[in-house]
Amino acid sequence: MTTLSPMKRRCPTTLSLSGQSLATNRPKDSLNRFGDDLCQLLLSFLPFSDCFRYELVSKQWQRVIFAGQEVLTIDDQLIATLEDITAFDLLLKKCANVTSIKLIAANETRVTQKSLIESITRHCRHLTDILFILNKPIDWNSLDEFFARFSKQLKSCYLRLHSKEDSQELINTLNKYVMLCPNIREIHLKTNQNLYKKSVTDVVFGKLKKVLITCYANDTHFELFVDKYGQQIQSVDVIVGKDCQNSDIDVLVTGLSRMSSLIILSIDFRHSWDISSIFTIKQLMKININCPKLKSLTLAFETNSAQYCQHLIQTINDNFQRLKHLSLTDYTRANSGLSLRSIENLKQLQDLCLICNKYNIDNNFFDNIESHLPRLQCVRMADIDVNDNILRSLSRLKHLKHVMFIECRHELNDKAIAEFTKNCSKLTECTITKPDHRWTNIHQLIDQLPQIANQLANHNNDNTDFSQHMQQFRQIANQIMSTLNDVCKDHQIS
Repeated sequence: MTTLSPMKRRCPTTLSLSGQSLATNRPKDSLNRFGDDLCQLLLSFLPFSDCFRYELVSKQWQRVIFAGQEVLTIDDQLIATLEDITAFDLLLKKCANVTSIKLIAANETRVTQKSLIESITRHCRHLTDILFILNKPIDWNSLDEFFARFSKQLKSCYLRLHSKEDSQELINTLNKYVMLCPNIREIHLKTNQNLYKKSVTDVVFGKLKKVLITCYANDTHFELFVDKYGQQIQSVDVIVGKDCQNSDIDVLVTGLSRMSSLIILSIDFRHSWDISSIFTIKQLMKININCPKLKSLTLAFETNSAQYCQHLIQTINDNFQRLKHLSLTDYTRANSGLSLRSIENLKQLQDLCLICNKYNIDNNFFDNIESHLPRLQCVRMADIDVNDNILRSLSRLKHLKHVMFIECRHELNDKAIAEFTKNCSKLTECTITKPDHRWTNIHQLIDQLPQIANQLANHNNDNTDFSQHMQQFRQIANQIMSTLNDVCKDHQIS
């Protein structure tokens, strides 16, 4: 008995049925030559709104075009196009493999919020992630039925009300549904709400890996939360409230430094007026020493102190050398002169994001970037001057895949950009956009409002002056709204 070699065991490249080649049954220009998997992959790059037209091309496209749709956003714009709930039912039947849904129902429409939730309950069998931003009145029965079906399979659950003026009791009633989901891997906690307090003692989230925390002053429960979940948390995203003091940040940092499995950390201080008044370099060092697995650090802040900013970046450069991702959103109102040497020790860095004041980036920042940051794959920056020299420096990075320069001033021509993309063999994305000067106009108009408001408050019973100032106030307010609407329309922001 002879044994076939692996090469001879291979299936023939052309299959035959009744002595006739299957390949000859298809025209050379037919997409049916592609299998469903490849066709589904190609169609997955289409915008969701176009899928409804292209599904009419062929039976194969109709079969696969929605198969890869795993994320679905249901907002007021989509809801307004629905004649009735039957149309929404049909939509969900097409998207049978959806695993993540964002439902943002802010306005009253023909299709009620209750009907939408009931339809999702009926059709979305594979659902694992939800974000519901709901409007009143809330139908509690529809939510009861939804969580009765999905509570055990949900991995991420975020519920909140569209209006910020609703009572704490109503918010806590919504939060009780989150506590029904034992397999959640991601949770959003607010330190002033019962969900945060009860989850510390009453609920067991055994698979919890990511926490989003909105931090308020006088928190007394974070230490208990860390006692229970600190060893399993791998990702923490913190928004620091404007009323937080240094003592509150100290409690937060002490808790974070006990999370020995922490890999990803993001802290947003932008609601605080000046980071230097509440967050010390010593606290940053405490996190570094006690979180040895940390690979990603994101800091967003404002400060009046250029010296503090320089010290902060120098500390990151000297001590966080294992970082692979660094993102700094720096609205420093002083020139800190950030240069590449400021982060030259971060040799492992693969992803660098700098959203800074234009005066904070050194003119020679990109010089010799290939020797300082040799593993860099992604560069994202905003509000800088982009020129040919910068592109030439970046083209020397062997692993570069993504480049994004947003709201940047440049005079680059198509030839320079084409040469850059040609020299970067691994590049998959290159985005360079110019500033939208309408934002500057909006800020200038907003700066005029406080002065007019003061004049209105001190009109001294002079009806003529009051009318003039009021008319001026309304004109500026209308200009702001008109410009904002134009910007949002152009950028497709709802």
